[in-house]
Amino acid sequence: IEDSKSETRHLNVGITPTAGETIIPQVLATLCNENPGIHINIGVNTIQKIYTRLKAYELDFAVVEGAVPDAALVTTTLDTDYLCLAVSPIHRLARAKTVSIREIRHEKLILRSQSAGTRQLFEKHLGARNLSLSEFNVMMELDNVSMIKELVSMDLGITIIAKSACREELASGRLSIIPIENSTMVRQIDMVYQKDFIHPELIENIRRIYEELKAK
Repeated sequence: IEDSKSETRHLNVGITPTAGETIIPQVLATLCNENPGIHINIGVNTIQKIYTRLKAYELDFAVVEGAVPDAALVTTTLDTDYLCLAVSPIHRLARAKTVSIREIRHEKLILRSQSAGTRQLFEKHLGARNLSLSEFNVMMELDNVSMIKELVSMDLGITIIAKSACREELASGRLSIIPIENSTMVRQIDMVYQKDFIHPELIENIRRIYEELKAK
């Protein structure tokens, strides 16, 4: 009621940690700049918690990587991304054109926690090749993507990460990205919302802004 009186729209948006490291925050800030009446509150959380909040109508919509099919929710694809190896520019693999999974078995890995979609996709990839994460040297696990990238840039370890989450570090030369051989670790960046979401025009605006910023 208060929003309708002031013509203001308050939106609660959920973002998974990896999606938060892409241009998504910039996209949402641009949306607010183009529409002064919109106020967005962003909450970063795991995909499981985001889905719980969406179904409870605590979130208006969410931006996630690797959306889970759910008949109660609408999923709109924003982009396609893939996981790759990220290392420091001074790491021995920094100039490699590609790398095999077995080449990194004894490297110091810094990974997301077990509940993270990125981690689950990596483990699924290993399982398809009759490998287990227990065969690798996992030095550290944490859910702060920015901190993981910072540690890797200091050559304190390497990580498996979505390429879109390293856009700025790749451009500045703080990280080197290497594709993984025979990798099927492809995932989508999706917008997810309830079927009765009352502002579908915002979804199209976000798609437009995303494509414009991505092209720059």
